[in-house]
Amino acid sequence: MALLFDKIGKEAKDLLGKSMDTDKKFTFSKTAMDGLEFSSETVDSGSLETTGSFTLKDASGMDVKYEYAKTDKGPGYSFESNFDLKKLAEVPGAKVTLKGDNKNTVTGSVEYKSKAAAVTLEGGKKAGNTQFPFSVGLAPVPGLNVGFGGTIKPEFKKEQLYESASVAYSQKGVFGASAHLTKNFSKIEARGFYDGIPSARVGLKVADVLGARTATVGGEYTVDKETKVKVVVDKNCSLLKAGVAKSLGPGCKLTVGYAVGVADIAVPSKHKCGFVLDVE
Repeated sequence: MALLFDKIGKEAKDLLGKSMDTDKKFTFSKTAMDGLEFSSETVDSGSLETTGSFTLKDASGMDVKYEYAKTDKGPGYSFESNFDLKKLAEVPGAKVTLKGDNKNTVTGSVEYKSKAAAVTLEGGKKAGNTQFPFSVGLAPVPGLNVGFGGTIKPEFKKEQLYESASVAYSQKGVFGASAHLTKNFSKIEARGFYDGIPSARVGLKVADVLGARTATVGGEYTVDKETKVKVVVDKNCSLLKAGVAKSLGPGCKLTVGYAVGVADIAVPSKHKCGFVLDVE
């Protein structure tokens, strides 16, 4: 199955970046009744930010989500509505999405996925600017995914057609590797992961391969079905990050994140620790 462009190489990105948050975060979600879901998230990262949302779903293939956000930059409101065309119009793999917010953003997009291709076309105003982002993902042979994307604007330039590109190859349960070109191919990022160790995954990311290269390495180990441990060394071994994810019971998950600069390990005040508590 072809991957959407933003999903190409996502395994390594998540391995080296997720579940090590040093903020304090609480998330809550609840299904009030069939077709109605509520969720909220509060984050303390020096300033308190809170978001809340409710989602209405219909078995016919439609849903709409309304979200409210309160931050130090003021309140925010947004909506997103999805239409599954497989159910609504018997078009397998197709979805239409409408989005908007109180910051002068109104967009619509069409997404199509099949075994060979995954295409997203979007259009509208984002923060008041008219633009048409697009991306294409292709799966020419098993295990290989390639893609490219860009953003067409009213003042058209050919460079808008190839702003970024990615290529990835993986063998399930063994390894995966990918290269990501951005800024019209002037920057390259390489990622990889290895799954050949029982209960573990290790990864590598090299950013800006052609310029000021920085490397990130890390690994994740599954202790048991309730517990995962992750350790990552970032920015050419100058930053140490770690995370422990633990299931506290059905629908309740705690993730503890930790970070410290390698040069500051002996300075207690430089150690950062935070947590994310998810309740469903």
